[in-house]
Amino acid sequence: MRKKSRILRILLLFTWILVLSAGCEQESVNGPGEATGSSTTSNNLRILTFKEQSSSLNKLLNYTEWVTVQQGGYLSLEYDSPMNQYGNSLFVVSEESPYNIYKVDPDNPEYPEVAGQLAFKTGAIAMHPTNGLIYYIAKDKVNDIYRVAAWNPQTNLNIILLQGSQIKPAHKLAFSPDGTLYGVNNDERDELIEINTGTGAASIVRRYESKLEEKGDLAFGPDGVFYNLNDNDHRLDIIDLNSSLLSTHAELHVDHLTGLGFNRLGDLYVIKDNGDFFRIDLNSGQETYLGDTGINKTYDMTSFVGDVELAYSFISLEILPGSIDQDKDISLNMETTELSGGVAVIFEPHGTVFNPSALLNLTAYGVDFSGIDPAAVDIYYDNPETGQWELMPRESITVNAATGYLQVVNAQLPHFSRYAIGLE
Repeated sequence: MRKKSRILRILLLFTWILVLSAGCEQESVNGPGEATGSSTTSNNLRILTFKEQSSSLNKLLNYTEWVTVQQGGYLSLEYDSPMNQYGNSLFVVSEESPYNIYKVDPDNPEYPEVAGQLAFKTGAIAMHPTNGLIYYIAKDKVNDIYRVAAWNPQTNLNIILLQGSQIKPAHKLAFSPDGTLYGVNNDERDELIEINTGTGAASIVRRYESKLEEKGDLAFGPDGVFYNLNDNDHRLDIIDLNSSLLSTHAELHVDHLTGLGFNRLGDLYVIKDNGDFFRIDLNSGQETYLGDTGINKTYDMTSFVGDVELAYSFISLEILPGSIDQDKDISLNMETTELSGGVAVIFEPHGTVFNPSALLNLTAYGVDFSGIDPAAVDIYYDNPETGQWELMPRESITVNAATGYLQVVNAQLPHFSRYAIGLE
């Protein structure tokens, strides 16, 4: 009797079907010959649902490459959305004219990119969780109001909201996952404010027993916890939206911090006013210095909030030189309309064999891992001769269940057939 396996619900088609699924912050390596057998019935597969489904998933992409025996070939396709362009980067602003806004890659912070210009000086910015616009509020008054604007990273256009705020803002701003924009009243500093993203008008939400302070930043974590960076006391506090209490989450060991932000993978970063960039261990508050961004007089940093719409952002297949028996056209098609919330990927022509194996790489955001045990997740081949799912060699599988992130590195495909990432 065949042993039943549980196949997670992503569906990809390699001429017949390649089912890809996943699991948690797990990384391991198997070389050729290290795979072990596993099995399930192939007609009982469940399609993975994603955290977000939207019209942006209804796409059809295709690419054809002439692949030669001598040189091999490389095929890839990528979905895109307003959120995908940011990768794991965070945005930073400084007080220096001409009010540039910078994109900082935490993996390479010493080389920030000037992403655009804001309409006026600001001490507080935040990224909207759905449309990716960067909202900011003026540091200085104009006609008795503090202007509020939204900057579009795709067009570099600034939209100034009609009304603006009569409340002086501190250097703190953050979006909640539901799209509520929060800030701090600089004149009182124990008052949390809400800013209307349609008009720019601000109102008092709650007064706290302890001061939120002027310097530092606000950010929502991937688990929805609301953090306040209190630079005066070198603390990371938790804000309770249902009471008037602040609680200390961790003591920090770096001063002059002006920005706090989670990237899309859920990692926490801070930046100093001199541009020094750090990763923070959320449990201990211990910092790791990552480099100097060179951005002088930094004021604030965005935080990534919410789920990513697209289940797959990137898939590729590398065909090694000498691995096919003749030169041929190989096609890669990616479509999302055939499956409810799924992504179909078809490589053709059917029956193509690779020796050595072709290498599959996949990066996905927005995968729903609810109720999934990530420990046993791997990639499998449905062997039609044995009727079993057999473990496939791959370099690594990495998953962050909290953020819906999946990465498969160098899975070895000997031919176009039926494969799955799943768990027993």
